[in-house]
Amino acid sequence: MTDESTEDRTELKKGLYLLKIDGGKKASAAGDRALGAYGFVLSDPTGKGMPDGQQGKLLEQPVGDPHSAEYEGLLAGLEFARQRDIQYIAVFSDSRTLVNQVNLLWKSSNHLTEYCSRASDAFAGFKGWQVSWIPRKWNDQADGEVRRAFQDAAGPAEVEHAD
Repeated sequence: MTDESTEDRTELKKGLYLLKIDGGKKASAAGDRALGAYGFVLSDPTGKGMPDGQQGKLLEQPVGDPHSAEYEGLLAGLEFARQRDIQYIAVFSDSRTLVNQVNLLWKSSNHLTEYCSRASDAFAGFKGWQVSWIPRKWNDQADGEVRRAFQDAAGPAEVEHAD
């Protein structure tokens, strides 16, 4: 006899999970490296948030642009999903740069080439994946995680986001 809740959890793991990501850096003079942070929100196939699936983190090294922080959020979110044996994932980002680079529609800038390669390696661990652009206003939960990471570390900050 099969335990129904175990069967339900197994079926859910086969479904398409949703990962919203965001990244930003403290506003600074153009080109200056500054404190960066990322956030992600992982939801199961029913749209319900995963336990501990909302995370934001301050980056240990300053970043030159918000794209680096966005990629860090992507990599952290994918790792979080893989640790939970998720097989199919749809990623949503408000960064056109990240979305188009990961989908091989745009060539990656020199400083983002390694991130793009690491993302490709991370996606290889899934049976199926997609990355799509969403407007910033639809990414408010992941954005909130970025803001919370900055606030927890250094108080309120003006945040610069990727395009």
